[in-house]
Amino acid sequence: MMDKVIEHKAVLVDRVKEIFSDVSGFVIDATVGTGGHSYALLSSNEKISVIGVDRDSEALEVASVKLFPFRDRVVLINDKFSNLPQILERLKIDSVAGILVDLGVSSLQLDDPDRGFSFRFDSFLDMRMGLSGRAAADILESLSVRKLAEIFREFGEERQAYPIARKIVEVRKKKPLKTTFDLRNIVYEVKGRTKEGKIDAATRVFQALRIYVNSELEELKNLLSSALDLLSSGGKITVISYHSLEDRIVKRTFKSWSVGEKNEITGQILPGSVRGKMLTKKPIVPSLVEINENPRSRSAKLRVFRKCI
Repeated sequence: MMDKVIEHKAVLVDRVKEIFSDVSGFVIDATVGTGGHSYALLSSNEKISVIGVDRDSEALEVASVKLFPFRDRVVLINDKFSNLPQILERLKIDSVAGILVDLGVSSLQLDDPDRGFSFRFDSFLDMRMGLSGRAAADILESLSVRKLAEIFREFGEERQAYPIARKIVEVRKKKPLKTTFDLRNIVYEVKGRTKEGKIDAATRVFQALRIYVNSELEELKNLLSSALDLLSSGGKITVISYHSLEDRIVKRTFKSWSVGEKNEITGQILPGSVRGKMLTKKPIVPSLVEINENPRSRSAKLRVFRKCI
């Protein structure tokens, strides 16, 4: 794998370093990927040790090389971030000072034709981040029109979800749908090709299928449901999202932690239900300079919450 390493440029690195500049102790990089954010944290703050988690074993192989200079302050774990409670239990760590989650798909995955994430390459339609479970091609072959349309509409906010789903089922009766171009061409047939300078017509369908294959939104909800119990008092959780579905979940969760729960009868805030403070009233976004240098950062939104109790 190492002979096909693809450089991934981490987003909002300076802001991430700033957020964790006053942190001392363990920080979980829950989507460590190839190690960009962890490298920045470790090199800028000697008081931080990183627990790097990723479901992609190939990415971890790259990260292990990148983070080798800090090997005494790093442990890398091949697992899903929804399993953080179990991971910390195995490491015999009660709590951590910070959690960083970057929900983006890495360049290692997007730019590798063998992974089947991108419609820029004609390759097997895989899309599995963890290299286990059902590939996207298997899902296209087995699900009903109704279920496919639901996926495209719910996870991709695709307006023509039903016509695309119906066309997929129509085409697969004649030939198997196995490649990224098979799916891309069906979308183009239904929607037409994209005008230059516009978001590609296939983008939303590919996004939706990737989210479904990897259970991304459920993984995020599961992570957030346990995150506060893993943080020590004063600890921070930082999430970088890339589309409205993710950002909405993060925003609502952080807000609920900030305002607490009300007594259904009295309307008063329940004692202990305010868990801390959302440090970003509006999400932090990349500068124009960063977007020009790294176009994939353009949709990134960073939100931060600090636990107080």
